[in-house]
Amino acid sequence: MALSPRGISTPFFVPSKLAVNQFMYRDEFLKKILIPFIEEKYPDKKYLFWPDKASSHYAKIVTDFLREKAVNFVEKKDNPTNLPQARPIEDFFGMLDQIVYRNGWEAENLKQLKRRVKNCLRKIDNTLVQGTLEKVRGLLRKCADNGPFSIQH
Repeated sequence: MALSPRGISTPFFVPSKLAVNQFMYRDEFLKKILIPFIEEKYPDKKYLFWPDKASSHYAKIVTDFLREKAVNFVEKKDNPTNLPQARPIEDFFGMLDQIVYRNGWEAENLKQLKRRVKNCLRKIDNTLVQGTLEKVRGLLRKCADNGPFSIQH
């Protein structure tokens, strides 16, 4: 899913035992979730999409698609490796994981997992998430000026 100071997109679920390849990422996430999210939340084009460094996120068909759609994104060469302290999305997914699997809950199938995740997402305070994401620019500036260890995680 996409997270931003202006909102949270619908989640994208990958069927069990399937890797997210470049085609799935482009066709199922970028086309169906990210692009509509950006069009709704950022008609002013004031955003920067920051994918993680998964190989499918930087495959040529993906970056060509992002450029074709004029999506402002962090180029792979500019995307820092292993900088979780400046990526609140990592904390968000950790928190969501704890809520979903609280008390040892286990999904019996993908449909049940989807329902559980969507219910848990409704319980999360979006203003807290969005406020955290508004701080990313400052975290990156501090990291650039003072090094990655200047940011407490």
